[in-house]
Amino acid sequence: MGTGIIIFTVLFVISMVYSKTRDQNIRKKKKEERLKFAKTKKERTNTNMMDEQEFWELIDFSLEKSNGFYQDQQKILIKSFKDFSPEQLIELDNRLMNYSEKLNSYEHLAAASILFGGYSTDLFIPLKQWVICQGRTKFYDILSNPDNLADLDYRKYDRYPLSISIGKTYESKTNEMLPVAKINFELRGEEVDEADFPEKFPKLWERA
Repeated sequence: MGTGIIIFTVLFVISMVYSKTRDQNIRKKKKEERLKFAKTKKERTNTNMMDEQEFWELIDFSLEKSNGFYQDQQKILIKSFKDFSPEQLIELDNRLMNYSEKLNSYEHLAAASILFGGYSTDLFIPLKQWVICQGRTKFYDILSNPDNLADLDYRKYDRYPLSISIGKTYESKTNEMLPVAKINFELRGEEVDEADFPEKFPKLWERA
């Protein structure tokens, strides 16, 4: 084996060992940062909510500017959040959770299951927040009749919840996790038999 090849092999091995050590150190540092950050987790004590009119003006403005595309809408909202104090972000999130809980019914869950082909809490929560971000009128239309979910444009839907964007903005301002709220997952009403779906949700059933 030539001297050049030996030198190349040694340098290659050293490079691999260095890269592996560096990657391990990076992963270790990130893990330590996550653990340190997790220790900032605390329960929410501020239960005040953003003013309803202010909330809907914020939603309607972002909806119009984004032409209804949820990803773009969230980017616009995040820019607005930068002017909020940490307490205002908590109150915004409280209002969002309040409206989200209004959609906690067996009928709304059944309607969502038609859209997604089955029941899933992981899909239901982002859907509720997206419905809220469609503005006051559509929110109350769907609140009163879950079948009106069929009227929304799902080409503009995205499963990334607005609450995560609020949380990340809070973290960037405080270096702490957004205080954890007590969320009510209890569903109102009675379960809807799948055999009744076509009659109960005619628009959604036709669209499915």
